[in-house]
Amino acid sequence: MDSKIILVLSVCLFLFLAGCVTQEITSSAQPSGNQPGQPQTPGNMAPINQSPQQHIPPFNLPSLDLSNPSKGPLLAGENKTLRLGNLEFNYYSVAATYPIYSLGADILIVAKNKGSGPESFSLTPISELRANVPNWNRHFFSFQPDNLTLEPGEEKTLHYFASADNQGQFDVMIDFMQGANKETADITVYSSSMDEARLDGSAIIYGTVRNGEENPVQYPGLTFFTFGGRENYHAQGTDAYGRYFVIVPGVDDVQKLYGGQKILSNIEYFAITDNSPSHEGYAHYYKDGIAPKRGEKLEVNITLQKASLQKEYEMKWESKVSDYYGFFYAFPDENWSVVAAAQAKHDPQLGKPTNFYLFNASTGGLLWKKATGDECWGFDIKNGLVAAGCSDARVYVVGTDGEKRWEKDCGTMNREVEFSPDGSLLLTGPCGDGDYELLNANTGN
Repeated sequence: MDSKIILVLSVCLFLFLAGCVTQEITSSAQPSGNQPGQPQTPGNMAPINQSPQQHIPPFNLPSLDLSNPSKGPLLAGENKTLRLGNLEFNYYSVAATYPIYSLGADILIVAKNKGSGPESFSLTPISELRANVPNWNRHFFSFQPDNLTLEPGEEKTLHYFASADNQGQFDVMIDFMQGANKETADITVYSSSMDEARLDGSAIIYGTVRNGEENPVQYPGLTFFTFGGRENYHAQGTDAYGRYFVIVPGVDDVQKLYGGQKILSNIEYFAITDNSPSHEGYAHYYKDGIAPKRGEKLEVNITLQKASLQKEYEMKWESKVSDYYGFFYAFPDENWSVVAAAQAKHDPQLGKPTNFYLFNASTGGLLWKKATGDECWGFDIKNGLVAAGCSDARVYVVGTDGEKRWEKDCGTMNREVEFSPDGSLLLTGPCGDGDYELLNANTGN
């Protein structure tokens, strides 16, 4: 009798232990996400028989191959110091941009007054700097006036921006002038190709995706983007436990690309969920500040919230015009009584005249249209005024009553108009000799 009891207990113990064997994510049984920068497909998941709500097995993440050193800057620079009397200027000799990670090159020069009294100096006018910038760099901005005064001990960062819209490099020569004395900063703007900037995966982001009840969500689309949005690393599917991982370049490897250059772009990752059918019923998810370092395995757990109820929409009206362009903007006023609309397109430009419009927001009836010599990329409406900044080099301001308040010739293609919160001021640019001008919204002064 005792031997039968012992046998039964042994069998029960064996079955109990067999049911507790856990299953791990390994390199041969894993969700997708191990091919940074490449199209992803769901991994070959081993069958999981137990209920995912009962137990979430531990991860067994793949090893990272760190045998190859991380890339350094593709064009190395050095820290430079210039002295002009009591003024000191410090800068890095290369302003690089890598299009995966930054959306242009920032030239940063720290000016400091080391004397006991105020020191005034002037800079190369922005118009001269622009004249020496190649055509493939479409925008070159200066964020300070050409003449400055620093108080004793005061420090100021001089900031220039090159959009660097193609691969290449060019030199920017910025003069610092004080009376008859002059010093010159020679800075190279370097813009790499996408392929040159692409880095090997050196860190892992992993975790679980769960719903508001802490149950795993299987196969939502989860993507990790670089700051510029031009590169992404896609964990296309989670497993039955909601587990995922993705291999990405470490943020310190990205920083190393820039050498000693201070960068203003954020090199951390942000995560979003996609709109795939498997994601139906859940609200979109966003998380930023994700910064794994080289060799790190960073856990980022995702909780998806139930989507709010779907709302049905009804077409109230539509209006068709006969101009050359499609509509870029349709802005209602504060009371939703009128809708202002402007037309434009991305390059290549048509260079043809067009109009901007005002419609009744309730009926779609056309209240008025105003002719312009070219498309309008700048557009805004506030406090009974409609402003348009256009490629014909003009800024137009018209009242919602249809009466023109004023227009201004900027002397160059205008790209932006924006009213202040109270509607009394209008910021616009480029215009005149500057990148921007601040105008009285009612008079144009």
